Amino acid sequence: MGKSEDLEQTARFFCPPWGGKKTRPKTKISILFIPLLCYTWGVMAEWEDEKFNEVFDNVYATTKYRRLLDPGFSVKDLESLLETLYVSDGNDQGGRGRVGDIISAATIAAHEQVLAEWKNGETGG
Repeated sequence: MGKSEDLEQTARFFCPPWGGKKTRPKTKISILFIPLLCYTWGVMAEWEDEKFNEVFDNVYATTKYRRLLDPGFSVKDLESLLETLYVSDGNDQGGRGRVGDIISAATIAAHEQVLAEWKNGETGG
C-alpha cells in the first residue's frame, strides 16, 4: 500500500461522514492534522486527488532524501518545519484557492508521514 493510500485509509477511519473502512490504519498521524485530512478527502474531485498525490509523493520523496543525505537534519528540524507549514496554512486571509489549499495539505501530509515513520524507527529509502 502506498503512502497516499495509507493516508486515505486514515481519513476513512477518522472522518465519520466520509464512511468507508472501519479498521484502524497503520499510519500514525498528528491529532492536529486530522481535521485537515478530513476536509481534504471529504470533497476532492479526480483532478484534486491527482494533484494531492503528485505533491505528496514529491514532498515525501524529497524529505526522505534530505533525511538520508543531511546528517544535521533532525526530528526537531522537521517538527519546526511542520509548525511553520501549519501557520502558513492558517494564514489564508487572501485566499490561496483550491490548488493552493491542496498543495498546502499535501505538503503537510507528506511531512507528517515522514515524521511518523522517523519516530517509529522506520528508515527505508
